Amino acid sequence: MFYPEELDTFPLGFDNIHHKQHNDATIQEGLQMQCYMLQTFHGVCLACLHCNNQHKIMLPLERQCSTIMWYHFIMGHIGSACLTATLSVIFYFQHLKATVEHYITTCDSFQHNKQPGLSYGHIPPIQDVSTLWEEVAVDLIGPWKIQVQGIGHLCITTLSIIDTCMTLTELVHITNKTSTYTAHKLYQA
Repeated sequence: MFYPEELDTFPLGFDNIHHKQHNDATIQEGLQMQCYMLQTFHGVCLACLHCNNQHKIMLPLERQCSTIMWYHFIMGHIGSACLTATLSVIFYFQHLKATVEHYITTCDSFQHNKQPGLSYGHIPPIQDVSTLWEEVAVDLIGPWKIQVQGIGHLCITTLSIIDTCMTLTELVHITNKTSTYTAHKLYQA
């Protein structure tokens, strides 16, 4: 609903990556030289680099910029270290860190809104999900009592449902009327 027009739709569908890998000369050369191996993800064979007991998907040159841009936007214009760490969990391409750092320096939103100073704590590792509705996060929020002028007290209990791939959010308001629960869709992004 509020997806920005300048941002490509999700750039990392397995079929899309497979097609772009097939047209990427560097990846094809790496496959022939057996530097990379083929791994199957949801029925699609993708070229991967095996390192640290993990298969990292080789990101074709044509998908690198749009992937960095997409992740940077979806993750709230995060800094280069966090974005590099997130991407490197599942993807590999040469000069990933330098490419991310260059992109971050050109992002107007990040440059104007970054918070200087030390950060606290550590971000837990992210398990990247690249298929819509493969994984959802569900939470029950409330009950909250809110005073509304002219109406009185409202009691709000809401079920939040978030698709972890695209961060699509749906909020459902739950009311209790004589032991019968009814749900009303409040918000969908």
